[in-house]
Amino acid sequence: MCYNHLTLTSTRVPPQGYTSITSVCVVEGLVVWGTNTGTVGTLQLSPPFNKVISKVNSACVTNVSYHGNHVISITTEGEVSQSYIAWDKASLLSKPIIKIDYKVLSLQCIDDSLVLVTALEKSFILNVETRAEIQIGTKERKQGVFGGCVLDRHTLLVARPGFRLWYTGSTGHVIKTLQLKPVLSETAILSVGGERGLSSHLPRGGVINRVERVDDKIIVLQCAGDVFCICGDY
Repeated sequence: MCYNHLTLTSTRVPPQGYTSITSVCVVEGLVVWGTNTGTVGTLQLSPPFNKVISKVNSACVTNVSYHGNHVISITTEGEVSQSYIAWDKASLLSKPIIKIDYKVLSLQCIDDSLVLVTALEKSFILNVETRAEIQIGTKERKQGVFGGCVLDRHTLLVARPGFRLWYTGSTGHVIKTLQLKPVLSETAILSVGGERGLSSHLPRGGVINRVERVDDKIIVLQCAGDVFCICGDY
């Protein structure tokens, strides 16, 4: 349900008759969602509050992302689809892209053709036009729930073992490595779940499960049951 606190009106997402929402993305004044029946929908968060809903696949949609009037979605079967939002026709023009054999945790659009994919086995960049898989860095990592996010068109953050983050370009080249343990004593780091600046509070193994960009100065990290906010020039 989307609620407008100014007009005191609400909009049901998805409309009545649809089953449960399994993935949500909010970006650029738009809500994008996927359901367990393979439906993808979009809703504008400002007037005229246009809504577009379309059947993309028969399997459950586990992740959705949006960029430049295109929606990228993936199902439990690993089927990746690209959907163009035709607002004038109130429809999504969808086409299958590729089937991924990895256990995908999340995907985020970098631009109209590149998508950051974080999977249980590894993180990589997918080119939806050429269907090429671009490796990030040169070193493999162990299996696990490691997060990642898109900072901008040219910069990505990808979690690595040992409580590290890779800064990478959209070509997969590692620009630098951010070691988080040494900087936990800085006041820019706040652990919501525990004491500020105590590295002993970090879960064993230092696995960053989720990385989220808030704005140009703030990113949020989820590490097991704790949430860390990094502010400033990280």
